[in-house]
Amino acid sequence: MSAIRQELFHSAVKFLKDSQVKSKPIQKRIAFLEYKGLTSDEIEEALRIANYEDITSD
Repeated sequence: MSAIRQELFHSAVKFLKDSQVKSKPIQKRIAFLEYKGLTSDEIEEALRIANYEDITSD
């Protein structure tokens, strides 16, 4: 993964962890990330990481 893609990916994880974003429907969150240029695999992984970090930080 290039440095630019890594930055985009890390931004996606941060976006998904935002409390205001979490209240939005999952379809809207995914559509936004697709609009920003993430692939389906990147979105799936970002969702997994964001959810995992939420679980472990409780």
